[in-house]
Amino acid sequence: MKVLHIITGLGDGGAEIILYQTCKFDDLNHHVVISLTGPGKYTQLLQEIGLKVFTCNLHSNILLGLYLLIKYIKQIQPDVIQTWMYHGNLIGGIAARIFGYRKIFWSIHNSGFNLSLLNFKTRIIVKLGGFFSSFIPVKIISCSSAALAPHIRLGYKRSKFVVIPNGYDVDRFSVCHQDAGKVRKQYLPSFDIPLLGMVARFDPSKDHENLFAALHHLVTKGCVFKCLLIGNGLSVDNKSITNLLATYGIEDHVILLGSQANIPLWMKVIDIHVLSSAAEAFPNVLAEAMLSGTPCVSTDVGDASLIIGDTGWLVPPRDPVALSQALLEAIEEFKNPQKWSRRKELARKRIIDNFTIQKMINAYRKLWSSA
Repeated sequence: MKVLHIITGLGDGGAEIILYQTCKFDDLNHHVVISLTGPGKYTQLLQEIGLKVFTCNLHSNILLGLYLLIKYIKQIQPDVIQTWMYHGNLIGGIAARIFGYRKIFWSIHNSGFNLSLLNFKTRIIVKLGGFFSSFIPVKIISCSSAALAPHIRLGYKRSKFVVIPNGYDVDRFSVCHQDAGKVRKQYLPSFDIPLLGMVARFDPSKDHENLFAALHHLVTKGCVFKCLLIGNGLSVDNKSITNLLATYGIEDHVILLGSQANIPLWMKVIDIHVLSSAAEAFPNVLAEAMLSGTPCVSTDVGDASLIIGDTGWLVPPRDPVALSQALLEAIEEFKNPQKWSRRKELARKRIIDNFTIQKMINAYRKLWSSA
């Protein structure tokens, strides 16, 4: 089949990663991608694996962007249309239906709990999506079972939902320990002191202040550690971040690295991955850390409990005291090499057993073929 993907944009994000992996590992179908906005990080990556990528630049010229979208759909003549993210679902879905396409599948990679954190225009798109969900998509794919209830409350058609958990490339996260060790020494020469890390863009939903408050508690208890922060906006140029670090008195314990390309390497570099989010759908970073053999401490948001199982620590969101206590427990176990090695093995095994890329691809193929 020729599968056309219509996505809001191709920047750095969870939905973009899954789209890229779907196109890369599904060798039974032919894939083409349309970005409603401009090019992004995944534009070049998609082109490198031989895909055609079209951009509409809707954000700069709405009328021209809509014209280009319609032109591309007519030119590509797909068998199946898979849309991604709220804008891609609504705008791509309506455009496809206007030209008579019926095999339209939406995908949702948002928890639905953080609607208030979205801008006004996006909130309107989300609510319109609920209305149009009854008659545009054949099915709505959610990567998270926890995201169904809030979206149904927003008007999305209950019977349309199907859950396909995200899948991960096992080989990509098989990084050499020696390479990771060399990088780790640059930030923390001692292997007896835990190197914490959080990979997440600077965004209200990630609740970095919750993390900083928890780290402050660790400092007051005399805990010795370093914490790497990786993601867009997490650099010394971001005064919001540096001011928060100063407020909590943890500047000497936190290292801001900004956006990094080789995430598998960094997941292997850190000893404990922390996720302090207030809202998530299916947090990829937890699965990626675990696949790297890095145990996780996370807030209990979205499908975090499904991902982690009994291999890590879960705490309520927006509770820095509980988060700091879980971190203390993890750090204490880190000091026991035998126990920690076993936990690392179990974390990696859980992802390999439940969330491989092939399982995800097979689920998408089955759904597209069933329409």
